[in-house]
Amino acid sequence: IYTDFDSPTLCRNWLELEQTGVVSAFQRFQFIRLMAQHVLPAHNSALRICEIIDAAGKPLMILPMILRKTRYACILEWFDLGLADYCLPLLSKNVASFPVQIKAQLGQIVAKLGHVDFVHLTKMPAAFDGVENPLMMLPNVLPMGGATFPKYLGDADAVTAFHKSGIHEDYRKRLRKLEREGHGPDWIVAKTAVEVETLFAALVELRKERFARLQRIDNLQERAIQSFYLDLAKTGCADGSVCLIALRFNGEIVAVQYGLVHAERCVVIMVGAETQRWRSASPGLINFVRMADWTIEQGLKIFDLGVGDLAYKKRLSPEPCALYEMHYAITAKGRLLMIMGRGKRYLRATLQAHPRWNQRVRKMFGK
Repeated sequence: IYTDFDSPTLCRNWLELEQTGVVSAFQRFQFIRLMAQHVLPAHNSALRICEIIDAAGKPLMILPMILRKTRYACILEWFDLGLADYCLPLLSKNVASFPVQIKAQLGQIVAKLGHVDFVHLTKMPAAFDGVENPLMMLPNVLPMGGATFPKYLGDADAVTAFHKSGIHEDYRKRLRKLEREGHGPDWIVAKTAVEVETLFAALVELRKERFARLQRIDNLQERAIQSFYLDLAKTGCADGSVCLIALRFNGEIVAVQYGLVHAERCVVIMVGAETQRWRSASPGLINFVRMADWTIEQGLKIFDLGVGDLAYKKRLSPEPCALYEMHYAITAKGRLLMIMGRGKRYLRATLQAHPRWNQRVRKMFGK
């Protein structure tokens, strides 16, 4: 169990799994380290990175987690803080024996951590990059009622089908119309620190205006989260692990998308678009399709639209990837939290089955 990033062994093993194992963009070392630096201090939580190694000392699994203390209980959960679409361990590809052992290993982790009332693991895919998630064998694993939306673009047939799709045809028509009207649509893909700062500032402002109109809360307006994503982009746009792409009309930035790139996958995590003056041009849609084309140009195989069942995503015809959660009670307090968790899951499922109710409730709570 590690409580910080000072261990050379942990860093070496983590980076080894990034190169040879199964790791999502949200569990990369740089993402987790910067999140701990910028965002974690504002939370009443303590970092707990759990590592399982084999007899030879080789890493088999790393679980980036936190102990979160509330007024009533101590909860073990993913190091997520609401900023990850996927949550899963870093896995060695040699995980054949894990399903048999995983429950006992979780028990060992909890024992080493001391007092824990409740273990709550969310946003877990059943499999990732073709490897089954061993945590699905834990008790009380149930669907969350949500999904992410990856679109496979990794072969010629998939690319051809995408370029012949209705959304791509709509994209091309809109571009031709804008060019005829002299608006000169063009794109910037950030590479330098100056470009990163310019595009990121535009993203923050575009989201601020839109979320204010919708009376919703945008966590990107929090200073700590802004500094986290800006630092991540400065490093990532230089080494290729972040894509920050902006659409301009007549030199004005009208749409920005922020994506994470890892293991032949680009995951869109934030979007911003001007939806008042340029509403008829649909700058968000144009930039969205352009980013999918950029994914193909980079030789990536999956354009991942992230969480959220939104209409524009359906137009790309992605294959939904269901997400799961696990509730594991250790004490009486934990059992109470498990009952509450079941109630929340039932409420989520009910709202998703009734879109109008869902929209009203989200508006009521600013989400």
